[in-house]
Amino acid sequence: PAEVDVASYPKKQRENYRIFAKTCSQCHTPARTINSPIKGGKDWKRFVRRMHMKTEAVQGAAISNEDAKVIVDFLSYDSEVRKVKNKAAFEAKTKELQALFTEVRKERARIQLKEDKKKIKEPAPYTGVR
Repeated sequence: PAEVDVASYPKKQRENYRIFAKTCSQCHTPARTINSPIKGGKDWKRFVRRMHMKTEAVQGAAISNEDAKVIVDFLSYDSEVRKVKNKAAFEAKTKELQALFTEVRKERARIQLKEDKKKIKEPAPYTGVR
């Protein structure tokens, strides 16, 4: 999914989600993060720290230390709810998305091959004398 339905989440986590979505969408879609297989708090800390370091080079996109903590808190909570407690549903959705991704890649490769064939120039006929 492109976003998380946080309507049933505690108020604090709904606010954390807002900060997560606003901050992380500066560089990539939130779907990239929320659909990753990462589950544990330590892994989320490492992930957010890596993103924090990358954003320091992008003017206006830097993740503050406070926001980083809020983001880790949200991602840890969300992972527990969607990936651990509802493991079967998350894994089924992951398989569905992987199958869709495979089909999209095949279609893109087909289109690229078609475009590449258009770029190939046919050799000119030989007009010289032997």
